[in-house]
Amino acid sequence: MKLEERDNDLRAKAEKIVNFTPQEISNITHDEIQRILYDLQVYQIELQMQNDELQKAQLEITQTNNRLNFIYHHIPVGIVTLDFQGFILQANHTFGLMLGINSNALVKKHFSKLIVEEDKNIFIQRYEPFLKYPQIKVSSCGCTAKIVRFSKR
Repeated sequence: MKLEERDNDLRAKAEKIVNFTPQEISNITHDEIQRILYDLQVYQIELQMQNDELQKAQLEITQTNNRLNFIYHHIPVGIVTLDFQGFILQANHTFGLMLGINSNALVKKHFSKLIVEEDKNIFIQRYEPFLKYPQIKVSSCGCTAKIVRFSKR
């Protein structure tokens, strides 16, 4: 019997018992109660095992996410993550250093605001189709544009 079928069978039995009248409950044999109790205990253990597996998987996901987050923020290359409209979701520390600004101050700013005026059109023409239609995969969408450097105060 498949696990799902057994779960459904156990549920049906449990619902049947819940809906019994006191008279009907007194008619359940001791062996039936023993069998139902055993099935419920096995089911509880299975649920505990599944929960343990899920907690282990969640821990692994969290650890992997932490490692990737560490790499993102400590890699010696400037990285910026944009949403589909071109707004900055996050920027790593190196990118902030390259611009002379705290990377957290860049969040929610439009990336085009960081490009020097004479290069904005180049950037917008090159990336506008990509930002408008992100589902279309572009193998290369590079261009050269100067980025504003903030003066340190």
